[in-house]
Amino acid sequence: ELSPEFLAWLISFILIARIWQEQHVIWSYSKNCDKLTIALTLGLMATVSLIPFGSSLVGKFPGAHASVYIFSGIMVANGIMSATLSWQLSRSDHLHGGHGRVPLSSRMNYHLIVFPVTALGAILLTEYHHPLLGMAGWFFEPIAAFAFWQIYGHKDIIS
Repeated sequence: ELSPEFLAWLISFILIARIWQEQHVIWSYSKNCDKLTIALTLGLMATVSLIPFGSSLVGKFPGAHASVYIFSGIMVANGIMSATLSWQLSRSDHLHGGHGRVPLSSRMNYHLIVFPVTALGAILLTEYHHPLLGMAGWFFEPIAAFAFWQIYGHKDIIS
């Protein structure tokens, strides 16, 4: 009976860990921060803090399509916030010291492509199969991340 809640927790844990990992990589290209980067980081923290709420909805209401839609919306918001932070850090030499513009732009593209595409896949799996299968679709984000970085040629996804 607890398997939907465990699945939802596992997926939220993996995705929070992936976002944390991405933040470490993003900040490794930065040499400085400003008030806007701090505000954007706090905004990202706010969207990350919604992940357990979204996954708990899926765990409590495993047959409800809306729970997967809400969770997917939260994840897309996380992608947008991460992309915005990458953009902010990449646009100013005083923030990245000249060595981070291209890698940070790639990370921005990653968040703007992979998170919405994964959300679309989760929603389609929810609509045409079952909400739990849609939620499980988020397991593909790490796989999509690996594929994305193979195409882009960056090997620092795990750094």
